[in-house]
Amino acid sequence: MTLGRSKNDDDVGANALYQRPVMGDRDAGLHRRFIAFAVAIGQIYFGIAAYDFHHYVPRFLLAAWCSLSDNRLSSYYWAFHRLKHGRYSANAVAKLFQLYSLKTSADANWIERDFFTPQVDTPGADAYQAIMKLGIDRLTGAQVDAWTRFLVSLMVRGPDMVDLTRARGGEVLRASLAERPDE
Repeated sequence: MTLGRSKNDDDVGANALYQRPVMGDRDAGLHRRFIAFAVAIGQIYFGIAAYDFHHYVPRFLLAAWCSLSDNRLSSYYWAFHRLKHGRYSANAVAKLFQLYSLKTSADANWIERDFFTPQVDTPGADAYQAIMKLGIDRLTGAQVDAWTRFLVSLMVRGPDMVDLTRARGGEVLRASLAERPDE
């Protein structure tokens, strides 16, 4: 899995913002300020909202892997046909521009905002905190359900699975309806 990148090494456009070069510490601060500025301009000029970047691994889970010394995690990604490494905050990785957006919808981000966040990620984060505090054996039935739903979501929400669903979803649905039209 590549964090903070799409699978195609030659992507351009909105995802190009996350094709970060590896740089020395001296340049890193300037680079971070430039990215923050570019995102702010994008939000103002192009109407890019916070929900336009969809995390396929939620921040609460990534945050648990951040090192104590710098509150960052290691990210490996492909750039210019080479494997690169960088240190980033949990908020800066494992997300893509409009990953779950419906291309024909006027409100393209409802899946992330109205489904994943309230129905999967927030209850999953609460269950995760309970596991860390109490242990898995002390979860309530609702917490077990929330944690299970969250874990299953990780299998289907990655960029490769979303691409596959977009490519083959209509075909599978049509075949299923043809096989069992009354269901």
